[in-house]
Amino acid sequence: ASGDYGAVYNYPLYFTLRDIFVPGRKQKPMSELATWMEKDAEFSGNRLLLNFLDNNDLPRFIYKLEGDQLLYHNALLCILGMEGLPMLLYGSEQDQRGVFNWSDPLKVDNWRPPLWHAGYNTSTPTFQLIKKVLWLRRRMNGMHHLKQRVLFSDHKVVVFARGPIVFAVTNVGRGNPVPSQRVLWDNATIDSPVAMWLCNLLAIEPRKDCGIIAPGNLSRLHVLGDPKMYVPTAFIQ
Repeated sequence: ASGDYGAVYNYPLYFTLRDIFVPGRKQKPMSELATWMEKDAEFSGNRLLLNFLDNNDLPRFIYKLEGDQLLYHNALLCILGMEGLPMLLYGSEQDQRGVFNWSDPLKVDNWRPPLWHAGYNTSTPTFQLIKKVLWLRRRMNGMHHLKQRVLFSDHKVVVFARGPIVFAVTNVGRGNPVPSQRVLWDNATIDSPVAMWLCNLLAIEPRKDCGIIAPGNLSRLHVLGDPKMYVPTAFIQ
């Protein structure tokens, strides 16, 4: 149909993430992602598309970010937390970038280098972030029944929810910390009719980064640059 998606890979989302996360003069505000979630995502026709940052035909996303791990983690949380099927290329969990090679005009070495060049470390921050989000998705049957809703957005921050899970992402990166406080009107943006105590599962100590989401009350999230995923305390091990 006219306006339909012509592929399984979610390239419209990829281009949006590239535009808001890759630093430079053309970098767009985070509100562009909120607009995409509210207006453009519906063109998928409720089908599960592949959300991705890396594939065999593109330079590694972290390479585009010049190795900025904070930006990379925020972008990863987007594809892992938003509606769709997250697709990870091997090495994404190892911050795989590749080695620049002047004799390789297509820069294939940047896209598909041998994984043993980066190693198989399972304790890195990137590996642990992916592990925690996929663990939660498994506990919640993939989250496929949970619709995404934007709770708050400005030029630096987007906060969105899927059911009781609240995600907070930012594109400021390692060199530009943001003010730590963002405010939500959760009586209009939360699914639960009762108050919920949520904690950031991505924190080293999740119970030290918690807050109450309650109908009719203001909620405050503290965002400094790292991505956050607030979950009910039942999911905190």
